[in-house]
Amino acid sequence: MSSSVRTRRSTVALWIVFFVNGAVLASWAPRIPQVKSELSLTDGQMGWALLGVAAGSVPRSQAPPASCGRYLRGRYALLPLSPSPPHSP
Repeated sequence: MSSSVRTRRSTVALWIVFFVNGAVLASWAPRIPQVKSELSLTDGQMGWALLGVAAGSVPRSQAPPASCGRYLRGRYALLPLSPSPPHSP
């Protein structure tokens, strides 16, 4: 496979990953007030919950490069589609 084809495929894969990530965030953000009211959370509790999700994403984003080098051989774009453990409320 030529390098231009590989570059093109990588670019398309990256666009798809960012599009899916944006679509998921766009569908979640407007629902935050509804989730907050359904769970009867205070502003502080909701803030801590959102901070926990963000803080949990940091180690999750740091782990794949080490394992990708060994197991996936460059298929980094598929890792965001891998299942994550469920978050505790």
